Amino acid sequence: LAIVLAGVLALKTLTAKTSTRKEKRLPPGPRGVPLLGYLPFIWKPYHVVFQELSERYGPIVRVRLGVKDVVVLHDLKSIREALTNPDVLYRPREFLFNYVGIKGIAVMNGEPWLTNRRYCFQVLRNLGFAKKSMEEHIHEELQCFTDRLVSSEGQPMLVAQPLVSSVANNISALVFGQRYDLNDATGRFLEALLSKFLLNATFFSVFDFMPIVRFFAYYIPYTRIYSVKSVFKDFKQFVRRELKKREGNPGQYENRDFIDGYSRKIQESKGAASPFTQAGMEGNAINFYSASTNTVRSAILWNLYIAASDPDGHQARLQHEIDAVIGRHRAPGWEDRLRMPFTMASILETMRWRTISPTGIHRAAKYDTTIGGYHIPAGTLVLANFWKLHNDPTHWPDPSKYDPTRFLNADETEMKEKSLALLPFSLGKRSCPGESLAVMEIFIYVTTVLQKFRVYPQEGKRISSTALHTKNVFLCTDSFSLALFSLCAKNPT
Repeated sequence: LAIVLAGVLALKTLTAKTSTRKEKRLPPGPRGVPLLGYLPFIWKPYHVVFQELSERYGPIVRVRLGVKDVVVLHDLKSIREALTNPDVLYRPREFLFNYVGIKGIAVMNGEPWLTNRRYCFQVLRNLGFAKKSMEEHIHEELQCFTDRLVSSEGQPMLVAQPLVSSVANNISALVFGQRYDLNDATGRFLEALLSKFLLNATFFSVFDFMPIVRFFAYYIPYTRIYSVKSVFKDFKQFVRRELKKREGNPGQYENRDFIDGYSRKIQESKGAASPFTQAGMEGNAINFYSASTNTVRSAILWNLYIAASDPDGHQARLQHEIDAVIGRHRAPGWEDRLRMPFTMASILETMRWRTISPTGIHRAAKYDTTIGGYHIPAGTLVLANFWKLHNDPTHWPDPSKYDPTRFLNADETEMKEKSLALLPFSLGKRSCPGESLAVMEIFIYVTTVLQKFRVYPQEGKRISSTALHTKNVFLCTDSFSLALFSLCAKNPT
């Protein structure tokens, strides 16, 4: 009898477990091959492949990539649910900065992440983050940038390269309290580091899914991981040299920049369990540069390319609004946006039409959770396909068309309330902390350039709006030469 009862109990337990497994419904998705999963079938940019899978399987797709399960979200409902879910805040080990030993808010988890994130915001606010003092830094940098544009008057110029240095200097003002001139060895060194990083950084690649490939690539020169490792090693040394300069005269730098504020926090919080460390300071500095430089540069370039492609239509309308609100003899300010609906609508439409980061930076489910009614096991990587969301006809009629008026009211005199389906900087606590600064930079750069110049494609060339490629995690355009002609002999001051 005891044996029979034990057998019945075991059968009930097994049945209950089987039933539980059946109730945990996983998202649908394609089959792959052993060890490699679906990787052999990915011959297009990830966001395009995922969009095609969503057309077959629905808005929530589960795909095996190498040794990792990845859930990709394609509609507004599931994206908002996931990115505001506290169980999906975890930054996984399968992330570039982890491979090369970089700390900072982009990679931290748990209490160290919360504490560092909170303090980074506090320090940056105190330094004038997205406020008037930051505007002054941007205007100083823009004067140097537009001087370089003036020097090429009417001649074809690749604007992308000087723009990277200019945008990076805005971050230098926050992090180190100064700009670095390209005529100076330090400026050239920093520019070379950033260029090398932008060329090699991969935030979502085969290395995330194939640990054995990642292991060997880490030690082989000229691989992307090896190159990024060397960039970060040099950048750490750069931060340490800046700190060394301050040892003899700390008062000179007090409250001047992020490095100073974080250094003082390290001294105040010394202890084995302190979330403020030298590695965290170096990592956060790197995070600021890596998160903003390419995003802002790409958005500014797209706005200039679009204006150059339609000089008598779109560009003329932008310049008419600039002339009406700002004129030619004062510098544009962030407050001007409130009276420039078409310019702001154009910037928002550019961020929708050419989503700079199509899938954002991946997260992972730290615990078992659910998204859209599907079971998401702990450890699953979670991605939002912002490219698909920004091209969803449910929210954006005729999404392939560039049309700033979709952000304006009926008579095109005011901005509509911002659509919930526009998420160029992600959403939730892991969203880009520099969103307000980024939009301010884009606005001031675009309005300043178009206030001072008429912008055209290189003679005999045309700018293709379809010349896109995914470079690392970013959606980039080919670099086009622009011809810029001054609008007035006396530049605005």
